[in-house]
Amino acid sequence: MLGKRIHRRRKELGLSLRELGEASGVTASFLSLIERDKASPSISTLRQIAEALDTPIFQFLIDAQDKNLSLIHI
Repeated sequence: MLGKRIHRRRKELGLSLRELGEASGVTASFLSLIERDKASPSISTLRQIAEALDTPIFQFLIDAQDKNLSLIHI
């Protein structure tokens, strides 16, 4: 779920993995793993990605399907 949210936001902004990598300081290969939910970023790395995507970090952590907006398990 986390990876899909990051992927969706990156696509909304029209960024490639390489461009997001340059903006966030995270390698494109690691971003690809994160987006495919094959790797979990640290909170620090997630913060870098969120800043590069101009998105509050909590947007990647909440479950939008749940009306109570509880945190998802990562």
